[in-house]
Amino acid sequence: GSARDFPEVVGAFSYGASTVNGPGSPLGEGTCLDFDKSRGAGVPLILLGGDRDGISAALSADGDATETVRRTLKAAKAGKAAVDVLVFEGANHMAVADPADVPCGATANDWSAAPGFDVLAFQRGVTDVAAALA
Repeated sequence: GSARDFPEVVGAFSYGASTVNGPGSPLGEGTCLDFDKSRGAGVPLILLGGDRDGISAALSADGDATETVRRTLKAAKAGKAAVDVLVFEGANHMAVADPADVPCGATANDWSAAPGFDVLAFQRGVTDVAAALA
């Protein structure tokens, strides 16, 4: 779908996601999909990530937990898409889930959140971002 299909959608965000292909992708692991305003959601997008995201780090050539969202941002900006990135210090991949989604398998490969990381405050912050888009 696109913004034409859902005119009530005026913005979107994602946490722990990028357009970098994972293992088993027919396009090649680590490749970044093209992203432009004609093929995306057609609305402003905020990519949220954590600097302790072990899942994103595993997709990065250098093990950087934020590289995949930054690479997605670069591809989106090149395609003139309305997109930005917000990285949360201390947050891991599953920080947004309450409880952590063990069946998805990400918990086994994720890094620990930073010592002292306040997951409840983080989750309230993500909720605030979502509310701002409403």
